[in-house]
Amino acid sequence: MYFAPPMTLEQTPDKTKIKFPFWQYLNQPLFGRETRLILNPRRFAYMYRIGLLERCLTRQYDAKGPYHS
Repeated sequence: MYFAPPMTLEQTPDKTKIKFPFWQYLNQPLFGRETRLILNPRRFAYMYRIGLLERCLTRQYDAKGPYHS
């Protein structure tokens, strides 16, 4: 299995870096039927980022936003 090298602060600006979802990690359902409890924080952060990416990609954006006339 290949793991990407960690990114340094010079590679990612502070505005785009996703911090650890601490609150979501603590509020996981313990006995949920639809989701499993993930105790490993790195695994949870990985799965959270995948879910975030999926949610962002499924959103529909209008090309004519508030900045277009």
